[in-house]
Amino acid sequence: MNDFPSHQEQSHPDQQSHPDTHRDSQSQDTPPLSPAPTGRPLYPVDEDRSFYTPRTREDKIRAFPHARFAYTAVVFVFIAYQIAGALLFISSSKRSGGTLLALMQGLGQLLFMLLPVYVLTRYTPLGKEGIFRLRGSVTGLQWLLGFCGVLSIQIFSSGLSGLQEHIMPYQLQEILRSFEQSFESLYRELLGGSSPWAVLRALLVGALIPALAEESLFRGLFQRSLEEVRTPLQAMLITGLVFGAIHFNPSAFVPLTTLGIFLGFTAYYTQSLALPVVLHFFNNTIAIVGMYAADFHLTSTTPSLTLGQAFVFAAVGTLMILTVLVVFISKTPQREPENLFEA
Repeated sequence: MNDFPSHQEQSHPDQQSHPDTHRDSQSQDTPPLSPAPTGRPLYPVDEDRSFYTPRTREDKIRAFPHARFAYTAVVFVFIAYQIAGALLFISSSKRSGGTLLALMQGLGQLLFMLLPVYVLTRYTPLGKEGIFRLRGSVTGLQWLLGFCGVLSIQIFSSGLSGLQEHIMPYQLQEILRSFEQSFESLYRELLGGSSPWAVLRALLVGALIPALAEESLFRGLFQRSLEEVRTPLQAMLITGLVFGAIHFNPSAFVPLTTLGIFLGFTAYYTQSLALPVVLHFFNNTIAIVGMYAADFHLTSTTPSLTLGQAFVFAAVGTLMILTVLVVFISKTPQREPENLFEA
């Protein structure tokens, strides 16, 4: 048998070193070939096995545009909730006030905040398990530190409010006070009353439902998505700022932002929404109890804090918050990433 290539198989050295050029010269003399019946390529190709295997879940998570998804989702849910909530509010206020008005408010948060978040988890590779942080757990010490943190924020907020009264210009104080009074009147219309049912309704609509819906949106979908592309600290700060701004209450922006950052901190270090939801409920319950106490004159009508007292309250509250954070971190097992500054 002849082991040497035939005359037809021989080719010029340049053509051997440049197969594409050789193929192009052949294509000018011969008509283009039709696809093979088997669907295989007409020319040999180097098969890359990774091309034929599906990407892993980790690859999909890395390739997903988490930041764009997070911001788009928050804007979409916010607009949907504002429009639908306003329609529900107007329709219920025309018929009657009180109970129906409050229930429509709660229904709006369930249908246009919590439900959209659940639906949107289908469009992110993190899924329900990742967005709702279902793999985490909370220790007894973390529960205790969480409640201490909320109380510390309440003390800080009281001192900050007193400082605003003494330091802020009078014209700006009047603007903030008008905002605060309008919010208080709205809350009293929605959550006020004198019967046991009114108290239960206030806790349901003003504390429990907002805790579930807002934590699912902010510490769940929004912050958890940002944690994939930002450092944990950046994700907490951004989420806290958006959380404070979206309430449209300038007088409470700093306390709400501080609360939002702290809830984000507990969500990250426990990898669970259980603690943020309960702490959110606890914080709102304190506000509702304070409103009822003022309505029934259960609180003393002492004058506002002096400048020195306000400064002490703000400083003590800040120190308590920092202490809670340090102890929380030191008593929590480290996870990946190992600290707040690593993505």
